[in-house]
Amino acid sequence: MLKRHRVIRIISTLLWVGVNLGILVLSLLPADKVMGGHSINDKLAHWIGYAVLGALTYLFLSFLHNALVERTGMKILLTIAYCTLLGGTIELVQPLTGRSMELLDLLSDLIGALMGSVIMRRLVDAYHVWSRNRDGDTAD
Repeated sequence: MLKRHRVIRIISTLLWVGVNLGILVLSLLPADKVMGGHSINDKLAHWIGYAVLGALTYLFLSFLHNALVERTGMKILLTIAYCTLLGGTIELVQPLTGRSMELLDLLSDLIGALMGSVIMRRLVDAYHVWSRNRDGDTAD
């Protein structure tokens, strides 16, 4: 693995952990503490949060260099599975924190994760092409 890939992996891991923690905290706090009296579209917030999480999950998997995640389809599938599992678990736990469980929130999570992972796939592919052209190599 090239040294610059290791740096990307470390940064993507730290960002991924931070976004996971942020989603957990914001999803499990009472709604009035999260919103602070501001009116925002709840589904849009879910979509944005999980688009970022989906993108970072795909990025992390892209630089993992594990035989399980070498295929693009598997990375997208694992990303969607992880984000859906996290979103579903949060939706199940939310009634215990005074919030409501909504299937549309989970759907927004799923759509966001899918879009984020597809966008990140394009960026990772472009990075690999750029990296190969820059270094003049054919292998990463």
